[in-house]
This record gives sequence, C-alpha cells and structure tokens, in this order.
Amino acid sequence: MKQSISKISFAVMLALLLCTIASFHIEEQMLPRVRVSVPRDGILQGIKYEDTILPMSSLVNRDGHTGVYLLDYVDAAFGRETIVHYVEVTVGGVENGKFVSSDLLPHQKYVVRSSRPLKNGEKVNVT
Repeated sequence: MKQSISKISFAVMLALLLCTIASFHIEEQMLPRVRVSVPRDGILQGIKYEDTILPMSSLVNRDGHTGVYLLDYVDAAFGRETIVHYVEVTVGGVENGKFVSSDLLPHQKYVVRSSRPLKNGEKVNVT
C-alpha cells in the first residue's frame, strides 16, 4: 500500500513539474515580440546629429503625447526579464522615415517594431 502511494505521489509531482515547464514555455510564446535599435548618428535636414536618430516606426502616440518604448531589464525569480518603459520625447525633425530627438539616451535600446500594441512595464521577447 505504501509503495503504491509513493509511486502515485511521484507521478503527480512529475506531472506538476511538466505542467510548470510547459506553462513557462507557453508564456514566452505569448509575450509580444519586439525589434530594437539604438539611436544612431546621422544628418537630418542638413544638420549632423550624434546618437539621437531613430526610425519613425519607433514613435508611439499615447494619450495625446508622443513617445517611444525603452528596453529595460529586471531581475525576476527565474532570471532576468526584459520589459519596456514608455518615455515621452520631443520630435525635433523628420526626414526619410527617421526622426531626431534630444530626449533619446545614447546606447539605450528602443523598440522599433512590435507584434502588438505595448503597455508600460510589459514583459517582451526581443527578436
């Protein structure tokens, strides 16, 4: 009797472990997929800019304000997670599908494309 209970207990624990692993995989698949870019150097409207140019596709209109999503990393229970933060920016100039803003931070990663609309603080999957 005790042996059959221990076998059943082991089977239940194994099933719970497999379900947990599957749920983490499913959650990863459901996260929005994003492409990122860092601000680049370039010339817009005849003026040279350093580390302040991004593609227009990174701009987001939210509650009547213009901004971009900045990538951030946080420590979580199962490792490091990637999240996005909405940051308002002032667009200084637009040309050839790119814009310039002095509000952009050099060497930070910004979302250029997303598989679906994002929310501030949302976990994402970088492709």
